[in-house]
Amino acid sequence: MEGIRYFLIALILAIVLFPIYWIFITSLKTESDISVYPPVFFPRKLTLEHYIHVIYGYSGLTKFSLFPSYLMNSVIAATTSTLVSIILALFAAFAFSRFRFRGRDAFFLSIILLRATPGIALSIPLYIFYRMLGLDDTLLGLILAYIALNTPFATWLISGYIDEIPKAIDEAAAIDGASWWSILWRILVPLSKPGILTTALLIFIFSWNEFPIAFVITSSVASRTATVGIYTFMQEFLIDWGGMSAAATIMYIPPIILAFIAQKALVRGLTFGAVRG
Repeated sequence: MEGIRYFLIALILAIVLFPIYWIFITSLKTESDISVYPPVFFPRKLTLEHYIHVIYGYSGLTKFSLFPSYLMNSVIAATTSTLVSIILALFAAFAFSRFRFRGRDAFFLSIILLRATPGIALSIPLYIFYRMLGLDDTLLGLILAYIALNTPFATWLISGYIDEIPKAIDEAAAIDGASWWSILWRILVPLSKPGILTTALLIFIFSWNEFPIAFVITSSVASRTATVGIYTFMQEFLIDWGGMSAAATIMYIPPIILAFIAQKALVRGLTFGAVRG
């Protein structure tokens, strides 16, 4: 029985990790190894030419690569939308968790259902709406879309963390003369910090990896993100598998670094309230 369990764990790990390995190893293959059949799983010769092409262009410095610009747009969009979404979600979660008002449950359910709507279903109506406002093909429009999509999810998560904090702490602070503003920022936010950091990391990853909305509403270098930039490696008669894999590997790096830096807070946030005396 123990052997079966370890086998299943190894099988699941292989299924999850193999696509990551394949993208990474493809980014290091030569063009001949990429196009050969049957596929080469362990190439003897490795090269960094695809990374050089992605960063500097296919003719060296004479032909500028657009991917670094796309990558910077992703950094700006994901970081800004995450910060704004977390701030808005803190106020909303505080209201839902600590106050009782008419229509509270229905309103809370409605914003959760908004986040459950697939991005591809919202992309066309959003594009039409943005065309009317002049926000199409702008980084600002993309950031606003991410904020609208991620704030409900962040509100749901953070309200769950705040619910785990006893209200007696709020009441004691209120008796001592603390305002609701002080209770939120000096008591609830520090106590739920692991959960907030976990939520911020998840939102950043969602925004970082988002494709349908960015693909529909952006078209220029000034607003196109890295996920859409990877798609541009697919041409009508040619697919640059090496460049695409190198770009995808580069995109792995920021979320992995953030997860590594915040791993302690991430573990505490994921287990926050799981064991409560």
